[in-house]
Amino acid sequence: MRNQLNQPTVLAGLAVGMGLCVAGISVGSSIAALPDANRVVTVRGLNEREVNADLGVWPIPLKVADDNVVTGQAALEAQKKTVLAFLKEHGIADDEISIIGQRVTDKLANEYGNNAGGFRYILQATVNVRTANVEAMEKASSDAGALLKDGVTLASDGCNGGPDYSFTKLNDIKPDMLREATANAREAAQQFANDSGSALGGIRRATQGYFSITARDSVEENSGGGYSCTPSTIAKRVRVVTTIEYALD
Repeated sequence: MRNQLNQPTVLAGLAVGMGLCVAGISVGSSIAALPDANRVVTVRGLNEREVNADLGVWPIPLKVADDNVVTGQAALEAQKKTVLAFLKEHGIADDEISIIGQRVTDKLANEYGNNAGGFRYILQATVNVRTANVEAMEKASSDAGALLKDGVTLASDGCNGGPDYSFTKLNDIKPDMLREATANAREAAQQFANDSGSALGGIRRATQGYFSITARDSVEENSGGGYSCTPSTIAKRVRVVTTIEYALD
Protein backbone atom coordinates (compact mmCIF):
# COMPACT_ATOMS: atom_id res chain seq x y z
CA MET A 1 0.00 0.00 0.00
CA ARG A 2 2.84 2.43 0.79
CA ASN A 3 4.27 1.88 -2.71
CA GLN A 4 0.88 2.72 -4.21
CA LEU A 5 0.57 5.85 -2.10
CA ASN A 6 4.00 7.01 -3.10
CA GLN A 7 3.60 6.38 -6.82
CA PRO A 8 1.82 9.69 -7.57
CA THR A 9 4.42 11.49 -5.52
CA VAL A 10 7.22 9.87 -7.48
CA LEU A 11 5.55 10.72 -10.77
CA ALA A 12 5.07 14.31 -9.66
CA GLY A 13 8.70 14.52 -8.66
CA LEU A 14 9.82 13.19 -12.01
CA ALA A 15 7.63 15.71 -13.80
CA VAL A 16 9.08 18.59 -11.80
CA GLY A 17 12.62 17.33 -12.42
CA MET A 18 12.05 17.04 -16.15
CA GLY A 19 10.57 20.56 -16.20
CA LEU A 20 13.62 21.98 -14.45
CA CYS A 21 15.85 20.13 -16.88
CA VAL A 22 14.01 21.57 -19.89
CA ALA A 23 14.12 25.04 -18.33
CA GLY A 24 17.82 24.65 -17.75
CA ILE A 25 18.40 23.71 -21.38
CA SER A 26 16.37 26.74 -22.51
CA VAL A 27 18.28 29.20 -20.30
CA GLY A 28 21.57 27.68 -21.36
CA SER A 29 20.70 28.12 -25.01
CA SER A 30 19.81 31.78 -24.45
CA ILE A 31 23.10 32.48 -22.67
CA ALA A 32 25.05 30.75 -25.41
CA ALA A 33 23.27 32.79 -28.08
CA LEU A 34 23.90 36.13 -26.36
CA PRO A 35 27.61 36.45 -27.25
CA ASP A 36 26.86 35.56 -30.88
CA ALA A 37 24.46 38.51 -31.08
CA ASN A 38 27.24 40.82 -29.93
CA ARG A 39 29.98 39.42 -32.14
CA VAL A 40 30.87 42.28 -34.47
CA VAL A 41 33.88 43.71 -36.23
CA THR A 42 34.33 47.43 -36.86
CA VAL A 43 36.47 48.43 -39.84
CA ARG A 44 37.31 51.56 -41.77
CA GLY A 45 37.28 51.94 -45.53
CA LEU A 46 39.44 54.53 -47.24
CA ASN A 47 39.21 56.00 -50.72
CA GLU A 48 41.40 58.72 -52.22
CA ARG A 49 41.42 60.40 -55.61
CA GLU A 50 43.61 62.94 -57.32
CA VAL A 51 41.72 65.71 -59.10
CA ASN A 52 42.50 69.08 -60.62
CA ALA A 53 40.97 72.31 -59.35
CA ASP A 54 38.34 73.77 -61.65
CA LEU A 55 38.09 77.26 -60.16
CA GLY A 56 40.72 79.87 -59.36
CA VAL A 57 40.30 83.10 -57.39
CA TRP A 58 43.14 85.60 -57.28
CA PRO A 59 42.80 88.94 -55.47
CA ILE A 60 45.60 91.29 -56.56
CA PRO A 61 45.76 94.14 -54.02
CA LEU A 62 47.19 97.49 -55.10
CA LYS A 63 48.33 100.35 -52.87
CA VAL A 64 49.57 103.88 -53.49
CA ALA A 65 50.78 106.44 -50.91
CA ASP A 66 50.78 110.17 -51.76
CA ASP A 67 50.36 113.57 -50.16
CA ASN A 68 48.04 114.63 -52.98
CA VAL A 69 44.87 112.59 -53.38
CA VAL A 70 44.50 113.55 -57.05
CA THR A 71 47.96 112.42 -58.14
CA GLY A 72 47.65 109.39 -55.89
CA GLN A 73 44.41 108.38 -57.59
CA ALA A 74 46.00 108.84 -61.00
CA ALA A 75 48.89 106.57 -59.98
CA LEU A 76 46.45 103.95 -58.73
CA GLU A 77 44.48 104.05 -61.99
CA ALA A 78 47.70 103.60 -63.94
CA GLN A 79 48.51 100.50 -61.89
CA LYS A 80 45.03 99.09 -62.55
CA LYS A 81 45.49 99.50 -66.32
CA THR A 82 48.87 97.79 -66.16
CA VAL A 83 47.44 94.83 -64.24
CA LEU A 84 44.42 94.50 -66.55
CA ALA A 85 46.66 94.47 -69.61
CA PHE A 86 48.90 91.88 -67.96
CA LEU A 87 45.95 89.60 -67.21
CA LYS A 88 44.53 89.86 -70.73
CA GLU A 89 47.92 88.97 -72.17
CA HIS A 90 47.75 85.76 -70.11
CA GLY A 91 44.32 84.76 -71.45
CA ILE A 92 42.08 86.07 -68.65
CA ALA A 93 38.75 87.32 -70.07
CA ASP A 94 37.19 90.70 -69.21
CA ASP A 95 34.17 89.14 -67.52
CA GLU A 96 36.49 87.20 -65.19
CA ILE A 97 38.00 90.42 -63.77
CA SER A 98 36.46 92.89 -61.32
CA ILE A 99 37.70 95.84 -59.26
CA ILE A 100 36.76 95.67 -55.58
CA GLY A 101 37.71 97.29 -52.29
CA GLN A 102 38.53 100.78 -53.57
CA ARG A 103 39.16 103.20 -50.71
CA VAL A 104 41.16 106.25 -49.69
CA THR A 105 42.52 106.68 -46.18
CA ASP A 106 43.42 110.16 -44.92
CA LYS A 107 45.77 109.57 -42.02
CA LEU A 108 45.35 113.15 -40.78
CA ALA A 109 41.62 112.53 -40.41
CA ASN A 110 42.39 109.96 -37.73
CA GLU A 111 42.69 111.78 -34.43
CA TYR A 112 44.92 108.99 -33.11
CA GLY A 113 47.06 108.78 -36.24
CA ASN A 114 50.69 109.81 -36.51
CA ASN A 115 51.80 110.96 -39.95
CA ALA A 116 55.34 111.92 -39.04
CA GLY A 117 57.62 111.18 -42.00
CA GLY A 118 54.86 109.50 -44.02
CA PHE A 119 52.38 110.27 -46.78
CA ARG A 120 48.99 111.66 -45.93
CA TYR A 121 46.83 109.53 -48.23
CA ILE A 122 46.75 105.78 -48.72
CA LEU A 123 44.81 104.70 -51.82
CA GLN A 124 43.92 101.04 -52.28
CA ALA A 125 42.04 98.80 -54.69
CA THR A 126 41.95 95.09 -55.50
CA VAL A 127 41.85 93.57 -58.96
CA ASN A 128 39.94 90.35 -58.39
CA VAL A 129 40.18 87.45 -60.85
CA ARG A 130 37.71 84.56 -60.79
CA THR A 131 38.12 82.02 -63.57
CA ALA A 132 37.76 78.38 -64.56
CA ASN A 133 40.87 78.77 -66.70
CA VAL A 134 43.14 77.73 -63.84
CA GLU A 135 46.08 77.00 -66.12
CA ALA A 136 46.09 80.58 -67.41
CA MET A 137 45.85 81.89 -63.86
CA GLU A 138 48.75 79.73 -62.72
CA LYS A 139 50.91 81.02 -65.58
CA ALA A 140 49.97 84.63 -64.82
CA SER A 141 50.73 84.29 -61.11
CA SER A 142 54.13 82.78 -61.86
CA ASP A 143 54.90 85.82 -64.06
CA ALA A 144 53.62 88.36 -61.52
CA GLY A 145 57.15 89.58 -60.89
CA ALA A 146 56.92 91.44 -64.20
CA LEU A 147 54.33 93.75 -62.64
CA LEU A 148 56.90 95.06 -60.18
CA LYS A 149 59.17 96.00 -63.09
CA ASP A 150 56.24 97.96 -64.55
CA GLY A 151 55.90 99.98 -61.35
CA VAL A 152 52.95 98.13 -59.83
CA THR A 153 53.00 98.05 -56.03
CA LEU A 154 51.52 94.73 -54.92
CA ALA A 155 50.22 95.05 -51.38
CA SER A 156 50.36 92.14 -48.97
CA ASP A 157 47.08 90.23 -48.73
CA GLY A 158 46.86 87.15 -46.52
CA CYS A 159 49.70 84.75 -45.90
CA ASN A 160 50.74 84.02 -49.47
CA GLY A 161 49.00 86.60 -51.66
CA GLY A 162 48.64 84.19 -54.58
CA PRO A 163 45.68 82.50 -56.26
CA ASP A 164 43.41 80.14 -54.38
CA TYR A 165 42.42 77.05 -56.36
CA SER A 166 39.38 74.96 -55.47
CA PHE A 167 37.59 71.83 -56.67
CA THR A 168 33.84 72.43 -56.98
CA LYS A 169 32.63 69.11 -58.46
CA LEU A 170 32.76 66.97 -55.34
CA ASN A 171 29.14 65.87 -55.69
CA ASP A 172 29.98 64.31 -59.06
CA ILE A 173 32.47 61.85 -57.55
CA LYS A 174 30.93 61.30 -54.10
CA PRO A 175 28.82 58.20 -54.98
CA ASP A 176 31.72 56.30 -56.57
CA MET A 177 34.11 57.23 -53.77
CA LEU A 178 31.68 56.04 -51.08
CA ARG A 179 31.08 52.82 -53.00
CA GLU A 180 34.80 52.12 -53.21
CA ALA A 181 35.38 53.03 -49.57
CA THR A 182 32.61 50.64 -48.53
CA ALA A 183 34.10 47.85 -50.67
CA ASN A 184 37.47 48.52 -49.06
CA ALA A 185 35.92 48.21 -45.60
CA ARG A 186 34.14 44.95 -46.48
CA GLU A 187 37.39 43.46 -47.77
CA ALA A 188 39.06 44.21 -44.44
CA ALA A 189 36.10 42.79 -42.50
CA GLN A 190 36.11 39.61 -44.62
CA GLN A 191 39.78 39.09 -43.92
CA PHE A 192 39.16 39.47 -40.20
CA ALA A 193 36.28 36.99 -40.36
CA ASN A 194 38.44 34.48 -42.22
CA ASP A 195 41.25 34.81 -39.70
CA SER A 196 38.87 34.31 -36.77
CA GLY A 197 37.04 31.35 -38.31
CA SER A 198 33.77 33.28 -38.57
CA ALA A 199 31.31 34.05 -41.31
CA LEU A 200 30.82 37.69 -42.21
CA GLY A 201 27.24 38.85 -41.67
CA GLY A 202 25.41 42.01 -42.68
CA ILE A 203 26.11 45.62 -41.83
CA ARG A 204 25.03 46.52 -38.30
CA ARG A 205 25.98 50.19 -38.37
CA ALA A 206 27.69 52.53 -40.85
CA THR A 207 29.10 56.02 -40.50
CA GLN A 208 30.23 58.17 -43.41
CA GLY A 209 33.24 60.31 -42.66
CA TYR A 210 33.59 63.80 -44.05
CA PHE A 211 35.24 64.49 -47.38
CA SER A 212 38.51 66.40 -47.26
CA ILE A 213 40.16 68.22 -50.16
CA THR A 214 43.81 69.11 -49.75
CA ALA A 215 46.78 69.95 -51.93
CA ARG A 216 47.98 66.77 -53.58
CA ASP A 217 51.53 67.11 -52.30
CA SER A 218 50.72 68.63 -48.91
CA VAL A 219 52.60 67.26 -45.89
CA GLU A 220 51.03 67.35 -42.45
CA GLU A 221 53.24 69.11 -39.95
CA ASN A 222 53.00 69.50 -36.21
CA SER A 223 53.33 73.24 -35.72
CA GLY A 224 52.51 73.21 -32.03
CA GLY A 225 49.04 74.62 -32.57
CA GLY A 226 50.31 77.49 -34.72
CA TYR A 227 48.91 78.52 -38.10
CA SER A 228 51.04 77.90 -41.15
CA CYS A 229 50.32 79.16 -44.66
CA THR A 230 50.44 76.72 -47.55
CA PRO A 231 50.27 77.97 -51.14
CA SER A 232 47.22 76.70 -53.00
CA THR A 233 47.83 74.36 -55.93
CA ILE A 234 45.79 73.08 -58.86
CA ALA A 235 46.50 69.41 -58.06
CA LYS A 236 44.21 68.25 -55.24
CA ARG A 237 43.62 65.08 -53.22
CA VAL A 238 40.07 64.12 -52.22
CA ARG A 239 39.77 61.70 -49.30
CA VAL A 240 36.92 59.99 -47.46
CA VAL A 241 36.88 57.40 -44.66
CA THR A 242 33.83 55.27 -43.79
CA THR A 243 33.39 53.35 -40.54
CA ILE A 244 31.29 50.18 -40.82
CA GLU A 245 30.29 47.59 -38.21
CA TYR A 246 29.62 44.05 -39.51
CA ALA A 247 28.05 41.13 -37.69
CA LEU A 248 30.05 37.95 -37.34
CA ASP A 249 28.09 34.68 -37.60
